[in-house]
Amino acid sequence: MVRPSRHDRAGGSGRRHLVRGTGRRRKTGPSDKPAATIIGRAIDFPERATHRADWRRRDLRISGDADYAARFLDFVRVV
Repeated sequence: MVRPSRHDRAGGSGRRHLVRGTGRRRKTGPSDKPAATIIGRAIDFPERATHRADWRRRDLRISGDADYAARFLDFVRVV
């Protein structure tokens, strides 16, 4: 998840350029790579997904953007 400080105009590719706090430009758009990957036992999923058990106390492997994955796991609730 990119949090821009301000938007610049769309470039010639049709993708929006974001100007970050550092002043660097970064192209955003579709990607074939996930922001984060969460791997865990399927049998633990119902407890985690309904928040009956804290996902932090389960054996999960997170790769990629761990902060993004944590926000996702805190947000998702299956009812």
